[in-house]
Amino acid sequence: MNSELLSVKIISIETKIPNEIYNQIGSIIIQEINTKPNPDEYFAPYVFPFENIEKISQSDNIEYKENIRNMADDLWSKELWLDALIVYYILMHITTFLPTDFYKFGYTLAKLNKPAMAQDIINLYEKEAVNKKVACHAIANFYYTALNIPKKAIDYFEKYLEFDPNNAQTYATLSFLYSQIKDYTSKDKEFNAIKKAYDLDSKNPVIVKRLLTYYEKEHNIEQVKRLYPELIKIAPSPRHSLNYGLYLISWGKINEGHKYFLERFDLDEYPIGYPKSILGLNTKWNYKDDISDKMLVVHWEEGFGDSIMYSRFLPLIKQFAKKVVLIVQPELVNLFKTSPVISNDIEIFGGIKDFVSKYKDSSYVHMPLMDLPYPLGIDSHFIPYSNGYISATNPRKFDKSKINIGIAYSGDTSSNYNDRNIELKEFYNISKIDGVQLYSLQVGESSNQMDNLPSDVSIINLGESLKDFTDTANVIAGLDFIISSDNVVLNLAGAMGKLTLGIFNKYPNYRWFNLTGDNVIWYDSVIPFQCEEENNWNFVMEKIYNTVQSAVIEHNNKQKD
Repeated sequence: MNSELLSVKIISIETKIPNEIYNQIGSIIIQEINTKPNPDEYFAPYVFPFENIEKISQSDNIEYKENIRNMADDLWSKELWLDALIVYYILMHITTFLPTDFYKFGYTLAKLNKPAMAQDIINLYEKEAVNKKVACHAIANFYYTALNIPKKAIDYFEKYLEFDPNNAQTYATLSFLYSQIKDYTSKDKEFNAIKKAYDLDSKNPVIVKRLLTYYEKEHNIEQVKRLYPELIKIAPSPRHSLNYGLYLISWGKINEGHKYFLERFDLDEYPIGYPKSILGLNTKWNYKDDISDKMLVVHWEEGFGDSIMYSRFLPLIKQFAKKVVLIVQPELVNLFKTSPVISNDIEIFGGIKDFVSKYKDSSYVHMPLMDLPYPLGIDSHFIPYSNGYISATNPRKFDKSKINIGIAYSGDTSSNYNDRNIELKEFYNISKIDGVQLYSLQVGESSNQMDNLPSDVSIINLGESLKDFTDTANVIAGLDFIISSDNVVLNLAGAMGKLTLGIFNKYPNYRWFNLTGDNVIWYDSVIPFQCEEENNWNFVMEKIYNTVQSAVIEHNNKQKD
């Protein structure tokens, strides 16, 4: 690449670009081009204008120069930042920069990680711009989208509103920017801005969603209940329906919630783990057609705990189909096959390949496991098998002189809900209670916390010995009770009817629609212990500590008797 071509000097054009910036542009272009696989090939289209830049600048061919400007603007709009920089560099040598050229040139420098230069050029744009209203909005967008400096963006959006005080979209953008600033006034300003936007344009789906997001963040359930139907009415979409469905389930409206929850099927990434392309979109059951002469294939989605929780509905769905087949995660196959409730007249596979291999020439309809409540008309007043539906085949034996407690503190860390997880150290005090022995049932990455136990803490690691959930069920069956956060162990223990102290955050996952009673509704044997403050586990763990102490006293009294 001939770098000398970029050493051109302006001959007669007044660019107003500061020399300290202008003198660096050529070097920046060279550095950027040299990062490309073939620099000479990349620069080839620009050789001619650089070789002839003096002739072009002195030419009266205004149309040609405007074509250069249009090329630069087109590259800018396509976010081809290096190419845009090269062409704007050519442009500044052949004609006078317009205010918009300064703006786009500065924006391009920002995108090429030259923030100081970019801001100097934008300051020049502000000075040159004739339309101050447009300039304020453009500069606000520069600081918002190019440099991500919320406070500067806010300053210019507020200046813009002095020209256009009823611009609803600008208030909505301001609200978002205020949410990015952490100071004592930003929350009020965030709300006031989005409320103003909503008052100006309550039919704008972007504004309604932004106001809804604010209320979601503040856990203002009444406003969420009001706004979601509004949003779905003016901007129906599978994503909005999915979110609203999850809320409805969290409010105990299980059947209505699953009606909206069904629409996740129209999203590419949902249902999670569901092989839509293999099972076929045309063969999905619509929950209306008579399938009494057909085979119904029920396939798992999401996590192990979801499969355990929703498998209770399988016996009820048999009434609709000639035959029911369940495809579940391989780790759950043996466990489900030994459950009389789940496996009765239901064929169970540990993967889609095994099913296809056996039934490749058979006709069927299919559905996700987590859709089962909808065709069954399930609601919160009727949760079947809440007293248990899974049993152990070979319960493990433990020393009965102590109270043996299984613990689990983390779910799948790759899920989108990690506020359910706690640290192993939260159990240290409980482990020191005389007459108590804790056993960790934790597997996966979180089990690494067992590697660094203090010397005065006794927790026996059983996680390494658990090969599948049949092993886990056998361990749970032999323990006195379980203490668990919201994860698969809690669901399995509950499905077995094992006494479980369930640990829940202040704002739990949507499934746990009622944690105020003696159980969690889904499982009679799971007693909820819920945080009063988000992520503050002290109160919960103190209550559990006292509960365990009471269990020890009761156990010791029985031993004496």
